[in-house]
Amino acid sequence: MQELEEETKTEYKNTNELIAKYEKTKEYCRSLLFVKQKLQGQVEELSAAVKDLRDSKEKEKAAFAKEMQQMKTKNDHMLMELNVLRKKKHTALEDHKGIETPINTNLLIDSGEIEVLAPIGQGSSSVVYKAKYRETLVALKKMTITEERPQQAMVLSSHDSEL
Repeated sequence: MQELEEETKTEYKNTNELIAKYEKTKEYCRSLLFVKQKLQGQVEELSAAVKDLRDSKEKEKAAFAKEMQQMKTKNDHMLMELNVLRKKKHTALEDHKGIETPINTNLLIDSGEIEVLAPIGQGSSSVVYKAKYRETLVALKKMTITEERPQQAMVLSSHDSEL
């Protein structure tokens, strides 16, 4: 009988240990379930944040595209205005062909009083020289006449004899 008692005690002890392990495992599973729920909440929050970010980027992209279209339209209008102004300029030049511009002879300089020293700069339509006029250092700009600028030739040709 003592054997049976020992066996029963051992079985009782083993059963208690199993119950304790079961309770620990049950508590561990509850912890895992809590962590899983918390992680699912964080995943949902992150998914919502990503969706908001995508929506925001799409709105920014649409706003940028709209702004670019507005700028293109404004640029197109400015180009049309520029073409109109070019046509008006061309018409004005055509209208004034052959018209002599009066020259104030008091402003003309005798070319003998100018001493050209050295070139100091050049552009597409002129060359600038360092020069002396009556012992004073001056800048002298000499215009380049091209076929694209016949109006310069008309004005300058009437002044050439003075220079």
